[in-house]
Amino acid sequence: MAANDPAAGTRIKPRDHQRITRALEVYRLTGRPISAWQGIPAGMCSRSAC
Repeated sequence: MAANDPAAGTRIKPRDHQRITRALEVYRLTGRPISAWQGIPAGMCSRSAC
């Protein structure tokens, strides 16, 4: 987690398996860390635009 997304790695608790799994899924599918997506306001980004 810390290697792919240090910002999320510090926020997500080590025992929170569901959030860790989701963060890794987002990184694998999009190539962007979840913390980058969380910084974008809802509705401001479509799949093709970001």
